[in-house]
Amino acid sequence: MVGPERGSERSPREAGGMMRPTEQVVEDMAVYRLDGRGLPTCRGIEIDDGSERANASDVCLTTRVKSAVGKLNPHLPAATIDAVVASISRPPHPTLILNNRWFHGLLTDGVSVEYKDAKTGELRGGRVRVGSREAIEERLY
Repeated sequence: MVGPERGSERSPREAGGMMRPTEQVVEDMAVYRLDGRGLPTCRGIEIDDGSERANASDVCLTTRVKSAVGKLNPHLPAATIDAVVASISRPPHPTLILNNRWFHGLLTDGVSVEYKDAKTGELRGGRVRVGSREAIEERLY
């Protein structure tokens, strides 16, 4: 996932003076924690070398995510992979916190899908992996 570029916005405040989390605050904290665990990190501008995003607010590098989901789930038909990537690309909630919780669930539990098995023709259900430590280390995204 890729958020807005560094320094692009100031932290807004809610009524009562409480800080509202911004994408930048969340990104900075995530980078700090991932770096602390020895995982590789890059900023959006560093990894979008192919100009996959139409604008800086796009949160998904669709081509890379589609490739990674396909490598993590080679048994899935292309149409199912496309549907998973489409759902990942559209966060369903109006707030940053809810969308981050939703995405965390996708990373830890996978995406629920139904698909037609190419070999047997049977309708199958399951959970599609959208992330793994190996995928991060291999820079599949």
